[in-house]
Amino acid sequence: MTVCDSGTANPSELEILRQRNAELGAKISRLEEKNFELEEERRLSSNYLMKQMIELRNERALLHTENFDLKFEITKLRGS
Repeated sequence: MTVCDSGTANPSELEILRQRNAELGAKISRLEEKNFELEEERRLSSNYLMKQMIELRNERALLHTENFDLKFEITKLRGS
């Protein structure tokens, strides 16, 4: 790009720069929208995984209790 001696770009260059600026502004808007969508998807996935982790911990606790109860029963039966 050339600049005139007065320090300003000629009109055709200005129009090209304005058009490029508009294109970049539109691209930024699309990228911001996509970023928002991805952040929402990440949040939902994170919530889903957290829920699964809680369910698995609860199931593990129940199985641990059941295992303990069964071991206790076995000990009682062996002692009889």
